[in-house]
Amino acid sequence: MKILPLSMHIKKLLACLAVLCLLASCGGGGGSVPPAPSPVWITVESVEFPSPTAARVSGTAWVSKSWVGLHCVGLGCLFDQSTDNYPGVDVTWQNQTTGASGSATSYYGGGTDWEHEWTALVPLAPGANTVALSAFDPDGKGGSTTEVINGKLVLNAVDPASGASNVALNAAITVSFNSPIDPSSVSPASFSLNGPHGPEPGSYTVNGSTISFAPTHLFYPNTGYTAEITSGIHDSSGLALSSDVTWSFTTGQTVGTLLGIWGSSADDIFVVGAKGTILHYDGSGWTSMASGAGYDLHSVWGSSVRDVYAVGALGTILHYNGVAWAPMSSGTTGWLRSVWGRAANDVFAVDESGNVLHSDGNTWRVMSGRANSALFGVWGSAANDVFAVGMYQSYVSPPGVYCSPCNYHLIEHYEGSSWSVLSPDLSTPYQSPYGISTSNLLYALWGRAATDVYAAGSDGTILHYNGSSWTARGSGSVNTLFGLWGRAENDVYAVGDSGTILHYDGSAWSTSPSPTSVRLTGVWGSAAADVYAVGYGALLHYDGTSWQLVHPGP
Repeated sequence: MKILPLSMHIKKLLACLAVLCLLASCGGGGGSVPPAPSPVWITVESVEFPSPTAARVSGTAWVSKSWVGLHCVGLGCLFDQSTDNYPGVDVTWQNQTTGASGSATSYYGGGTDWEHEWTALVPLAPGANTVALSAFDPDGKGGSTTEVINGKLVLNAVDPASGASNVALNAAITVSFNSPIDPSSVSPASFSLNGPHGPEPGSYTVNGSTISFAPTHLFYPNTGYTAEITSGIHDSSGLALSSDVTWSFTTGQTVGTLLGIWGSSADDIFVVGAKGTILHYDGSGWTSMASGAGYDLHSVWGSSVRDVYAVGALGTILHYNGVAWAPMSSGTTGWLRSVWGRAANDVFAVDESGNVLHSDGNTWRVMSGRANSALFGVWGSAANDVFAVGMYQSYVSPPGVYCSPCNYHLIEHYEGSSWSVLSPDLSTPYQSPYGISTSNLLYALWGRAATDVYAAGSDGTILHYNGSSWTARGSGSVNTLFGLWGRAENDVYAVGDSGTILHYDGSAWSTSPSPTSVRLTGVWGSAAADVYAVGYGALLHYDGTSWQLVHPGP
């Protein structure tokens, strides 16, 4: 027998291996379908939920034989199948329910270039989500599949938060979901608040995916409360929470941000503030009123106990008829800062966009607007004698000073037919006849009569109008003033930053001792010995002797 050289044996062995490689379809197979056992290009093998609003979807995709055949030749094919050195499959996804789309992470399976594993994080909407998944290799061959994944109703946020402390005594409880809530599912059985004496009564407001609960009574100070949302809550499609949620918080000793105050008498006082806050005093205690508004309320005024207005952010106007508060259309989206009226059918409001609004008792309309201006206060003595004060922006700089734009105080007047600017001269706004810097903006306005009107603002500015002209009155303070109210020509109050309380006795302004250092924004009283001031977390009362903080809890 002829013995072949060793080199020939090696050549034959390599040839056999190459044939085996071809038979194994690792090169030049030319097929366009994935190998057994998969009859499809992509499969979904796992769906997990790393969060309530997303699914981690995983599976397998395959590369076509033709793609591998382009790169797998002879003996190298055997080694290629274990080195994972070919580009992976391009796996993409689209949530056909929400329209969201993206790419999955695709990587090789162990020891093979045919099989590729992939994973994708898909955001979900509540309810059924149809997710389309496609897999294509670099040769352009592939296919698609769909998977229906059920999203969940999720409680996204609660306010006050779990474990919160020093919560305001007038706080509302607000919860938000990832889907619009069915109002019919909201009740004390599905959303409850428990205090030291059991369930707290209150009212619910549903606004899309948000629910607010306004307790009827103010909270006890330094007290723990527990809120609970149950699976009885469901969205507009009927999807319910998968489990109950309970959390607790502890109150502090103060109210939240209060911005405005008005009353018809000593036993009928309204206070408005941040996040739709409305408090009412009936002579014996303070209660929280359901406003149905989530925006800040800056000012309140009424013609009677059954005709009260509150105005605030984004054109919010609420009306109280003696029973409940209801929204009114304002015709503006400006931030309304002040409301005042002469009668039920003659009410004015002003906003930070320079607009003056008027109501005839039924409908609000924008009656005047001035570009580059903001109005913060309104008051009048008659239908043809109304003032508004605020700020005007101009690109006319004072001599020797550059500002762009420059801010100046603004006083407007309505004489019964149209509004006009009294100050500044808009062509040269830095010229002021009042003996004050025109850069001192005006935030508050109040009057007792046509010949006794006050305006106040930044840097302790106080102006007085005697029926014919405005003059500056020294306040003795450099703090910005935001509120004015008086009972008589010798009994006027101004309040502002750093807890400032000023009093005018008919001859001069003086500073009153204040029990707080927070910003005060409003003041009102029913008598010389019954005056209230409100501000950022403060409600104060003056009894004729001294100012004291009021804790309006039960």
